[in-house]
Amino acid sequence: MIYASIQAGVLSVILFWAVWYAFGQTAPLRRAGVQQRMALWLMDVQRPRWANRFGIKLMPRVAQHCGTGCSDCGTCD
Repeated sequence: MIYASIQAGVLSVILFWAVWYAFGQTAPLRRAGVQQRMALWLMDVQRPRWANRFGIKLMPRVAQHCGTGCSDCGTCD
């Protein structure tokens, strides 16, 4: 029973990552927008400190560097 739970958890994480990666390949700016909204939600003043730090790390590179013309994020077409 415990192995089935572990297997379901691992497969769920892998499936989520695969869908997130595919979403980023097909719609990178839309994914960056979703990622930025999640990061800003986590960086709220009322959230705990660990959530704020995770929100800073979650902030997409497009939102941090967009407009610089460096084209290192793959969305400066």
